[in-house]
Amino acid sequence: MTSPTEPGLVRAECSFGVQRLLPLLDAFSKEIEGVKSGQDIEYIHRMRVASRRLRAALPLFFSCIPEKKYRVWMLEIQKITRALGEARDTDVQIAFITKIIKKRQRAVEQKNPSTDYPVRVKGDVESILLLQLQKKRSKLQVAVIKDLEKLKTSGIIDEMKTFFISLAPAAGKKADVNIYQKERLPQNTVIATKKTLAGFDVEISIPLSYIELKNNTDWESFRVNFAFIDIDENNSRTTIWWQPEWDSETNFVGSGMFFKQP
Repeated sequence: MTSPTEPGLVRAECSFGVQRLLPLLDAFSKEIEGVKSGQDIEYIHRMRVASRRLRAALPLFFSCIPEKKYRVWMLEIQKITRALGEARDTDVQIAFITKIIKKRQRAVEQKNPSTDYPVRVKGDVESILLLQLQKKRSKLQVAVIKDLEKLKTSGIIDEMKTFFISLAPAAGKKADVNIYQKERLPQNTVIATKKTLAGFDVEISIPLSYIELKNNTDWESFRVNFAFIDIDENNSRTTIWWQPEWDSETNFVGSGMFFKQP
């Protein structure tokens, strides 16, 4: 692993890399099941694009990754990219030949609409080539599935995600959450926050006893809303509501509703 001379530059570079690499990894991994099903050629197209982008981006942040991990990851991604590439190329060839056959079929039908012209004719060059390509694609699909299963078994995808997340900017020294008008919250309310690449997640636990107190024990539903207020040094404020503010024009019936399951 190389070491840039400025530690601050390393942190900035790696933080920037995380924001680019995690979305690429997600785009890559979310297509796996679709590729394995083989029902739609667009799955393998999107996964191949994602794998090539990931393979191209990783070297840019080589200094942020332990050398051994980097080499293993690159090797596995190259294997998958190669397998996806051959399968994708065959898909394109099949689509090309199929288009030629259908075009010829339409021409014959327009000339003589009563002619029942089959897509495949014995001795027809295009049809023979199409059949060969389809057989080839079936074999490639078996190889692609095998490579994807190996990738899953290796745990590399999860390993990469975990490592990239570990490079995310720290949440800062301040651990406590500053809750505005905390005294107005129901007693025993628990709030937890976690920094994410997109900002932060908030989880709030409101005691069921409070809901029953406000709505009786036979309650069926309740409505709630939350606001995030950003207060700057000059005391200017920006408020972001989870749901539309109830007295605003954007409010709509049913927003923020929770229902008790029978």
